[in-house]
Amino acid sequence: MGNKLIDTLVETKPKEINLNDKGVKEISERLTKITELESLFLPNNKIKEIPEYISRFKKLLTLNLYHNKLTKIPTNINAISCLRYLNVSNNNISEIPSGFGSCPNLEVLDLSCNNISVIRSNFGYLTTLKALYMSDNKLDELPPEFTNLTKLEIISFRNNKLTSLPDQIGNLKSLKEFLLQGNKLKVLPISLSECPLVGENRVLKLAGNPLHKDIINQLSKGGTEALFELMKSIEYYDVLENK
Repeated sequence: MGNKLIDTLVETKPKEINLNDKGVKEISERLTKITELESLFLPNNKIKEIPEYISRFKKLLTLNLYHNKLTKIPTNINAISCLRYLNVSNNNISEIPSGFGSCPNLEVLDLSCNNISVIRSNFGYLTTLKALYMSDNKLDELPPEFTNLTKLEIISFRNNKLTSLPDQIGNLKSLKEFLLQGNKLKVLPISLSECPLVGENRVLKLAGNPLHKDIINQLSKGGTEALFELMKSIEYYDVLENK
């Protein structure tokens, strides 16, 4: 990011900065002088880290760092109390920082296409979250606290290594779209049938999992509605015992 461009931005103090695919290598500290900045779009660049001073953007609502060279997220990102949308997909991030769960207003989080293998229990404090995208990572399980995220409407866990879902997944009563293709699920917890995933504009995707034959049969017969009927029946206990 050239000095002349930074000078212009600092002088004009825009509420939105969009520098898509401009060869940007770092987020200049001088940009923190733009105290009214609400949206920072820096996708398709060469940024290697989110600096600690990112927390000075007190009015930032949207931060998009899609397809850069990031390896981590700073813990103090939770100090951006207004932040509602964070996209750090298509990077090389291997973990979610421990303090991340206290982002107070985050609604959309995109961590797709990284190398994340663990979601910590404190992730369950992100209770304002409405959409979570974590496809193409290395997750093999979810903590029980994940089911505290009761405002979630969209979840994408495509192409991970999940072998099970939390028993209380049915707590997610706002869920409209649940994408689980390409994992290692054999059976599903009974409480999943309590999620509102049947009907118009409701989506449950399970292709590419080694599911029990009875689950596959029900999906073939009548989709999610038929599957949930099975899961609410006595017969489903046999499925769970013979997984």
